[in-house]
Amino acid sequence: AMDISPPNRMTDTLSNASASPSISVVVPAYNEQEVLPEFHARTSAVLRELALPYEIVFVNDGSKDETLRVMHSLRDTDPNITIVEL
Repeated sequence: AMDISPPNRMTDTLSNASASPSISVVVPAYNEQEVLPEFHARTSAVLRELALPYEIVFVNDGSKDETLRVMHSLRDTDPNITIVEL
């Protein structure tokens, strides 16, 4: 017989907690090289205090400055960062 019961969200969340982040912060950025380091420092400090798995997803939205280089530099020091280039 096929199981058609709805998923148990609490059990699913607990069993997958270590496999994926509980919190994802998606940050679109266009020419933001000046503010990204401070934004990252403040945001990651708050997220660490929550004591939950998290990720910060920086989205480079076609920046013409050094935004992408800054994103890569931050990712080199923080494994919770993912970069998406558009």
